[in-house]
Amino acid sequence: DREGRVYCERGEPVHAVCGKRFGKEAFFEILTLEEGTFLIHLNVPSKVRSIHMPATNLVMEAMHRLDEIRGAAALAEAGPAASTARRIGLTDGIKELFEQGVIEEQGESHRP
Repeated sequence: DREGRVYCERGEPVHAVCGKRFGKEAFFEILTLEEGTFLIHLNVPSKVRSIHMPATNLVMEAMHRLDEIRGAAALAEAGPAASTARRIGLTDGIKELFEQGVIEEQGESHRP
């Protein structure tokens, strides 16, 4: 029911559109799609540049957002047993590192 487009120049996303969103927000929405028809057209230039960050940063931010969404859903399903994780706002991946002692609540890290 939606169409999304990502335009790249030299391997870097420069513009994205999905529904009424454009730029980073459109790119993030496209990455949340789990099924559909996905087509890749190479060398289709965009006259508009709505994304002004390197691809690595863009993908890292997108994955962080997806992790937060999935973590919030998992915490909601876990109920009161996840109160400590909910209190400090941990997602599943971060929660696992916290439980293993790799990171602490204040954001400090342990070195082996």
